[in-house]
Amino acid sequence: MVSQSPNPLAALVGDKMAAEPMKVFDNVYFLGTKFVSAWAVTTSEGIILIDALDNDEEAERVITAGMRKLGLDPAQIKYLVISHAHGDHYGGAGHIVENYHPRVVMSDIDWRELEQPTLRFDNALWGRPAKRDVTIADGHKLKLGDAVVEL
Repeated sequence: MVSQSPNPLAALVGDKMAAEPMKVFDNVYFLGTKFVSAWAVTTSEGIILIDALDNDEEAERVITAGMRKLGLDPAQIKYLVISHAHGDHYGGAGHIVENYHPRVVMSDIDWRELEQPTLRFDNALWGRPAKRDVTIADGHKLKLGDAVVEL
């Protein structure tokens, strides 16, 4: 994953669009903005992060800082599940992968979409896609410690 230089569009959005991180229930935490969200699921063996927001700067400012504010350790992220191949869901994967080294999980159809020479859905605000890692199918059960997430 290639690191990006600071995104001027991200600076325009900045903290104005951030939403307060919070524990939603049991072991599920919200980390996001007013437009897009990421979710942390804590388990006895680490954290499953679902989605990575728009770009690396946003992932660092909202996900990493939000996790720390909630008392969660981002170094415990074992899986990053990308729900689908839109940049507002995979865009911050670079920051998460480079700093915390989780396995990146997505469906085959979404991996194939992101491996195209030209992305069908792209935006200057979005970071670049992660490299193919773990491919799952509908209904796959991701188990980590005492938790199972059906994808």
